[in-house]
Amino acid sequence: MKTNNDHHTEQTLKGLIADLGMTQREFSQKTGIPEITVNSWASGKRMPKLDSAVALAVCLNCSLKTLAKSLGIDVSKLPND
Repeated sequence: MKTNNDHHTEQTLKGLIADLGMTQREFSQKTGIPEITVNSWASGKRMPKLDSAVALAVCLNCSLKTLAKSLGIDVSKLPND
């Protein structure tokens, strides 16, 4: 069960996709993003371009800051909106 403190835990892209109740393959099929691309983002081999990151955040129903953290990017100095 999620609590209000869950926003303090680091989440991976794979975890954000799993929170939707999907596998990476299912997420790929739903979004039209090639599975190999989703897998490379989730494994940290590649980073999405900004326009793709925005679309990804929309699909995941999360903020760009949360998405960036899930990709291993240090966002500690970014202001909150």
